[in-house]
Amino acid sequence: MENNKYYIEKANQQIHNSLIINQTEENYVEQLNKLLDCNLFPELEKLSREFANKFKNSFHPYNFLALSYFKQNKLEDALAFYKKSIAINENAINLNNLGILYGKTLQFDLALQTFVKANNKNSYDLRILLNLSNAYEATGDLIKCYKIRKKS
Repeated sequence: MENNKYYIEKANQQIHNSLIINQTEENYVEQLNKLLDCNLFPELEKLSREFANKFKNSFHPYNFLALSYFKQNKLEDALAFYKKSIAINENAINLNNLGILYGKTLQFDLALQTFVKANNKNSYDLRILLNLSNAYEATGDLIKCYKIRKKS
């Protein structure tokens, strides 16, 4: 319990520090990672929105909001922010996260399509390969599932 107080105080200090004008995009990402790791969702949301206002073309704040909502099982909100993040930067990690959300909501065909896109962007990420394999299994394509698992 004492440990949680430390992290909450630390997170509040980081939010306060983020108000410094010369805050960089990398600083925001580092702070948001810490808040997400500690499940400090209100603080993460506040800092993400500040980040989004300061760096209008960054996908990071929307990705962090999506991850936060996903962890809270607020899946519609997570979906909206994943889509916003992907609209700014369609990268393999964002697509992989969106595919996981689709799988969690039992939309296996959408999950498969999304994992295929993620794999096309980064065919060496083992997490993406595993998720792609699982999506093939969930959609009944056991041959493709087996080939990916054998390859990885």
